[in-house]
Amino acid sequence: MTIFGWDMSHYDAPSIGSALSEGISFITHKAGGDSSSGDSELDEWWSNVKPLALNNTLLTGTYWVPRPDLYPSAAGEADRWIARLDAACPGWRSAPHILQVDAEIWGGDSATKPSLAYLQRLCARLRVLMPRLVPIVYASKGQYGNALNGLGYPLWNANYPSSTKTGFKALYSRVGGDSGPGWTTYSGQMPKIWQYGSSASIGGQTTCDANAFRGTLAELSRIVAPGWMEEDVALTTDEIAAVAAATVKALTTNVDFTDEAGGFHNPLSDALLNAKQVPGPDGKRGYVWPLLSLIPNLATAAAVAALPTAEVQAIISGVLAGLPAEQAQQIISGVSDEIAKRLAS
Repeated sequence: MTIFGWDMSHYDAPSIGSALSEGISFITHKAGGDSSSGDSELDEWWSNVKPLALNNTLLTGTYWVPRPDLYPSAAGEADRWIARLDAACPGWRSAPHILQVDAEIWGGDSATKPSLAYLQRLCARLRVLMPRLVPIVYASKGQYGNALNGLGYPLWNANYPSSTKTGFKALYSRVGGDSGPGWTTYSGQMPKIWQYGSSASIGGQTTCDANAFRGTLAELSRIVAPGWMEEDVALTTDEIAAVAAATVKALTTNVDFTDEAGGFHNPLSDALLNAKQVPGPDGKRGYVWPLLSLIPNLATAAAVAALPTAEVQAIISGVLAGLPAEQAQQIISGVSDEIAKRLAS
């Protein structure tokens, strides 16, 4: 089975028209990134699709255009993106969401093109901020080739074999369908989504960006929003010990928590504070984080690192014991990844 998607911007009207009845299953909209203005219709678009997103009729998301030449801090771009969503898309955290990182070169200037390291920092920060989601990187084979080996995140390819103006399903057949040229391996992986044209008709609009995913909507959701797809499963004793040990190792390592802008930044604190606000899979139940009350001065990395290793591990084990396995592992993985990158830089 193949499902279809539409990524929109200010070039499109904010209404999706008849897209759903035509067979569109997922839609993303530009949230910003390349400038501090523009895409002011994001809130209007969200108001149109929000009911569909919240009742799981449509998988929605947003994309951000990172410009390292304008904004050198990759982590800062992740922060700006999430802040933009919170401001323009109230309720977006209550449903699965596609975080589409739009990596391209602009005006032929190589300085505008995000590097592998920049994209990894951006995605790692997004994982910390939104641990139930996994970013997908829109970076074409034509522009990146094998330069994204080791990226660690799924790819979204762009390849337009035809400029014929027609319906999105007819266009997909014209360009080869499930055997088309956009489905080729690069940078060590097969792209999960193929943007196969920018001349498709969708929902009564023309010159639309059309995308395909070879699988079901549930399968796509497991890739981009795995935290929404897992049942609550208690961690085993061995899993608790392994995750706690890895976290202790990260916490008790001498880490410089100065962020790229020169300010103080504690990724563990950020992750926990954010996770406290994340609803459970039923969209209503919130997770309880007793670690926040057990260590009131968590905001200082030095205070955490000064605790005896055994004490830290005992506290973390106690917290993880009450968490679903997927949620706990996503939080710790995102935090550990960011700490590891800071140590390596």
